Amino acid sequence: MSTVITAGIVVVVMLFIFIQLSSPSGGNKVVGSERKEAARSQDTESMAYTMTQVFTERHLLAPASADWPWSEWRAQKQPDGSWVVLAQVDSQNAFGAQIRNQVNAVVEYTGGDDWKCRYLSIGGQVMIGQ
Repeated sequence: MSTVITAGIVVVVMLFIFIQLSSPSGGNKVVGSERKEAARSQDTESMAYTMTQVFTERHLLAPASADWPWSEWRAQKQPDGSWVVLAQVDSQNAFGAQIRNQVNAVVEYTGGDDWKCRYLSIGGQVMIGQ
C-alpha cells in the first residue's frame, strides 16, 4: 500500500514540475502585458510612502530608531506623475530622545524598481532639493 502512495506522490510532483517548466513564463516571470501592469503597480500611493521612508531614513541620525505612525501620512499624485508625500516620523535625536518630525517629500517612480527623490525636508530642514 505504501508503494502505491509513494508512486502517486512521485507522479504528482513530476506533473507539477512539467507544468512549471512548460509554461511560457516558467511560473515566476512577468511577460508581455503583465510586465506593464506590474510596472504600474509599483507607482502607487503606498509605494510613494514607502520610498519616502527609505529616502528619509538615509538622513536621520539614528535610522534604526525610526517609527512611522501608520495613520500619520498622506500622498497625492501630481499631474507630472510625481507624488507629494506628507508624513511624520519619530526618531532619536543626538541626545537619544525620541522626537517627532514632519516629513515633506516629492518622489517620482522612474521605472523598474527605481524611485527618485526630488525634494525632502525633515522637521523643516531641507535635505534634498530647494
